[in-house]
Amino acid sequence: MNKPANQVSVYVVVAPGGDPLAVQVVPNLVKLGWKFGDMTSAVLIDTVKRVDDYLKALEKWVAAAREALKSKLPEPVKAGEETVTRGVLFEAHYIKSSRMDIDREKVKAHFGDRYPEFCKTTEILTLKIVPVTQTPGAAS
Repeated sequence: MNKPANQVSVYVVVAPGGDPLAVQVVPNLVKLGWKFGDMTSAVLIDTVKRVDDYLKALEKWVAAAREALKSKLPEPVKAGEETVTRGVLFEAHYIKSSRMDIDREKVKAHFGDRYPEFCKTTEILTLKIVPVTQTPGAAS
């Protein structure tokens, strides 16, 4: 099932419990370009927030669908094994593995007051985009 290179699939996430057949989709497609230098900061801020909200809905759906799919697939028995289940265009490789990590509570208990000597601090820049709030009495 190949599609032309210039065709784009659009997915609509219906609220949990909603009937997809009862939802009317009115297309309002927005083409996102890569010329960020041509956009004002205001337009870029608003676009980033809207696209981010859209992606969050899709990511939630994918996470829920993956969990539902896992319950339908044969689970590998031990670490290092995988089961493969075919779809029409893709196949699911369900892999069991293990990982090891530091038990931070035991390390804190072992080192006590010296624990901070074994930690490192790094700076983090965070970009948050929130709705503009109107000043009371200001015109919109």
